[in-house]
Amino acid sequence: MFDMEACGDRIRSLRREKAMTQEALAERLNVSAYHFRRIENGKEGASIDLLIDIAEVFGVSLDYLILGRKNTGTALKKDLLDLAGKLRCMVEEL
Repeated sequence: MFDMEACGDRIRSLRREKAMTQEALAERLNVSAYHFRRIENGKEGASIDLLIDIAEVFGVSLDYLILGRKNTGTALKKDLLDLAGKLRCMVEEL
């Protein structure tokens, strides 16, 4: 379920990691600082277009911004480990 407050917290954390002010990010996103503050405080939702822009600025997925899910790449990691194991076996057979 979408939690506007948690989404705002994630945006705030990302912004602070990049040492950006609310005003600077709002300007970059072409929205008012007031609107952006309300989004960060969970008082107002962001449009999907704005969420896409925020995700692009910080290099994160919409899934992370909206739901807090981190893409760990578990399936890919498992496939790579399996492949590495097979390659080791092939090298030993040589």
